[in-house]
Amino acid sequence: MRGHHEGSIYGRTIRRKTRTTRCWVAAVSTPYGRRTAYAATEKEAKAKLVELLRARDAGLDPRGNYSLGSYLARWLADIRPTVRPRTYEHYLLIVRHLTAELGRQRLSTLSVFAVNDYLRSLQAAPRTVAHHRAVLRNALNDAMRHGLVARNVAALSRSPRVEKPSLSTLTADQAAALIEGSREDRLHALWTLAVTSGQRQSELLGLAWTELDLDGATMRVERALARVAGEWRLVAPKTAGSRHVIPLTPIAVEALHAHRLRQAAERNGAPEGLVFTSQRGMPLHRRELSLEWHATLDRLGLPRVRFHDLRHTAATLMLAAGHSLEDVKQMLGHSTIALTSDTYSHPVAERLREVAGGVEAMLARSRTRSRMGGDQVP
Repeated sequence: MRGHHEGSIYGRTIRRKTRTTRCWVAAVSTPYGRRTAYAATEKEAKAKLVELLRARDAGLDPRGNYSLGSYLARWLADIRPTVRPRTYEHYLLIVRHLTAELGRQRLSTLSVFAVNDYLRSLQAAPRTVAHHRAVLRNALNDAMRHGLVARNVAALSRSPRVEKPSLSTLTADQAAALIEGSREDRLHALWTLAVTSGQRQSELLGLAWTELDLDGATMRVERALARVAGEWRLVAPKTAGSRHVIPLTPIAVEALHAHRLRQAAERNGAPEGLVFTSQRGMPLHRRELSLEWHATLDRLGLPRVRFHDLRHTAATLMLAAGHSLEDVKQMLGHSTIALTSDTYSHPVAERLREVAGGVEAMLARSRTRSRMGGDQVP
């Protein structure tokens, strides 16, 4: 016996002029009315009942008489608690565009051709097109799990070829020149910490003094500063692996001590005890950071790389110093070692070339000793 709102399954005889057939019916009461699905066996009917209940519980019409736009709106509401605020805003912008172009189409009749036409109509960079395709693919994956569509047409659409961007980094000499030449800058400690730790910009801007142990030379990464709905908010870091404790180098500790004294002299405390703020003591806006960063680079005659490229610089220097991918992964807070390897494949390749060169040099020395000893191998 099924409980209230659990739907029902029953057998039904269908009589036609030439023959009589027996089938099974799954039925569910929804806000849209009673919805049914037919099956040849009781087992199939049970599976279809599960699909009907999933759709109803998701707030959708199990018959499929709803648009892609209404489904995407519901999907956004469902995933909002599970993603970072900035990720949600990114999804929201893409869903608005999708809804404007494809929103009136029935979810059940959306075709691969329609998705391909939409992606071509964007006339945007391949990476942007790939983002739109990925959001729609994720949404339709959930629709498949709810039994609302039989296949994911976004996954079947043509994926634009996205060229992997080349990393822009400072060389070791340029990074050293940055640290030495910016000692009088009010954000000298930020430049130094970025080069020596490789943390994300949002994590550095969300750093609080309570998360620093200058005596123990450690830093806890627990929060990130993000602009959400026009307001500054301290949010969880990008990944679970982003929450970690890392060591501070002596030059970073020295710079942070000097920064604390400078900060105390120029303002009356910052919200949330932030380490890096504007001159008014407010969270540091990305635009303001960019202006100060580029002014420093121009003054020192260094290449105009992005501030985020200091993260790449740090990783490249760590690998060049002989540290393992696992060590670099832990420092950067990457979720997987595959991400570290894929992102920094060129520095890794250069390091492996050095390893191979070391092997060749060892073999050359052994061959020389062998010849000198009369071709005897010990």
